[in-house]
Amino acid sequence: MTDPSPYQPPEFPIHPVIPMEKKYSPIGAVIAWIVIVIGVGFIVVSVMKPQLKGKSTHAADNMETMNADLTVRLTIGEFHAFKKWGVLQPLMKDKLVAQVKDAVTADSDRLKVVPVIGEIQGKEAALKELDSIAPPATQSTMQSASQPTVSLHEVLRKIYSSGVSSTTPDERAALEQFGFAGKVALAFRDDERNTEPAIFEESRHWFTKIVVWFSVMSGLSILGFILLIIGIILLSTGSLKLTGLPAHVPGIPFVEGFSLYVVLFFAGSIAISFMHLGGIAWNLPLILLLPCVFIYVHWRGESWRNVFNAFGWHRGRGVTREIFAGVVGYIAGLPVLIAGFYLAIKLVNMTGAKPSHPVTAMVNDVPWWMLYLLASVWAPILEETMFRGALMHHLRKVMPWIGAAPIVSLIFALIHPQGLAFIPALGAIAMMLAALREWRGSIIAPMVAHGLSNAATITLLLIMMK
Repeated sequence: MTDPSPYQPPEFPIHPVIPMEKKYSPIGAVIAWIVIVIGVGFIVVSVMKPQLKGKSTHAADNMETMNADLTVRLTIGEFHAFKKWGVLQPLMKDKLVAQVKDAVTADSDRLKVVPVIGEIQGKEAALKELDSIAPPATQSTMQSASQPTVSLHEVLRKIYSSGVSSTTPDERAALEQFGFAGKVALAFRDDERNTEPAIFEESRHWFTKIVVWFSVMSGLSILGFILLIIGIILLSTGSLKLTGLPAHVPGIPFVEGFSLYVVLFFAGSIAISFMHLGGIAWNLPLILLLPCVFIYVHWRGESWRNVFNAFGWHRGRGVTREIFAGVVGYIAGLPVLIAGFYLAIKLVNMTGAKPSHPVTAMVNDVPWWMLYLLASVWAPILEETMFRGALMHHLRKVMPWIGAAPIVSLIFALIHPQGLAFIPALGAIAMMLAALREWRGSIIAPMVAHGLSNAATITLLLIMMK
């Protein structure tokens, strides 16, 4: 079998292969790697230090509260969907209650479990759960400018003892502020309803959308497993050729360019924060870092042909074929992504980490199209160009793919804000993208796969949180 690692020019004349390779001093690469390590280390220390010490950040606390609200809504939607579909069994009620109790453990959120239990198992079970929760004022009161302080603990006891009609307008207003769990409590009836309250109908439809999303992704994952097996067989028999990266283009200017990207990205992010420019839309101008890096590499002595070739900015075997390869590669990579997410969830459960991402807190404040633009267009163009483009090209000059891809993937995972526990999930995505770059040579396929991966996540996020 022939060695697929050397660069094989695409079938069409993108750029003529230049056999001469310019020599650069390794000092530039050493300085660049020092900058990269410092930059990545700064992220680990500043963003992940609270998790390493077992402390909570404000974002993580907000995420925990959102997770509690989502779990309550999911459980109620699941209950009423099973009830509507005629598949609800008594044992399933116990499993649903156990599910929400296991997921909602923070003292400040435990009262949210009570309305769920009341809806699924009845008022006696709700009162029993309420008795197990201490009612300190700091955890069970709600107050607004126009309302007196109301004890949610006592309001819930009223509802499950004497009915919703026994509550005062101020108490009902306090429950409205308590989020979805409060609305579930206000919809409680001790007898059979002739009509389904709107809140339960909406929850059922919401749960159905989530089921559809997971069903589609499950079907694609099965197809992906088949494609992955076929790909491995074709690769092992030599039928699948790897284009690789251009061997004639030096790697040092590109790692220098990547370190420049790290510095400029930090500077731009700090400037946005310093000027108090709220909203993720202000990240869009950071795409201008790409021409800065391109110009730097060209200034270092590389021709524009070499610059675009090494970054992967060419049409490969044709734009349409590269896009198709990106779609196929994403589907084939889904089993790997699922394995990565499974390991990440295991780590979260083992360590008690609280992974968070700023986008989740902004999802209701940002137009849906802006989320897709940032996640499925902006991020793939910027990150693929720099990680699977510049950094991957540099590392492939000094080591095989099996060594270069994990290093690029680890750095890619570390700079994301989800936390150390999510490195397996992010690393799995990055490995799939690195494999696509090696297979196609062009960066188009990794960009497409990256965009599809983020689009699937954003779609689920919008379903769950909008």
